[in-house]
Amino acid sequence: MIRESQLISDCDNVISLIKDRQIKDDLVNYVKKGKYPCSLFIATWYLIRLGCIDSEIFPKQEQGKSLLNILPESFKPYEDKGLDIIKATKFASRVDDIKYHFISGRSLE
Repeated sequence: MIRESQLISDCDNVISLIKDRQIKDDLVNYVKKGKYPCSLFIATWYLIRLGCIDSEIFPKQEQGKSLLNILPESFKPYEDKGLDIIKATKFASRVDDIKYHFISGRSLE
């Protein structure tokens, strides 16, 4: 388990990898306000877990070839934006390695 704040330097790295000018500018402007969007944390976390980018906070031996996420349906819009960020990098093809199972509702009760 990690805290989002531990991902900030890796998030900055992901921003530098984004090729789509509009997505990059939107993220940079958001970050300049002192906040990082959930979608950027999602994209960064997935790229780390897939081994696309190295991070001191996640052991290489735990990186995977694919991911399965089980989440409440209410998370889908943020997940979609995270995938859009990944698609805007040289790792776009790795989006196919991320699978979802969405559960009805807002929580995993």
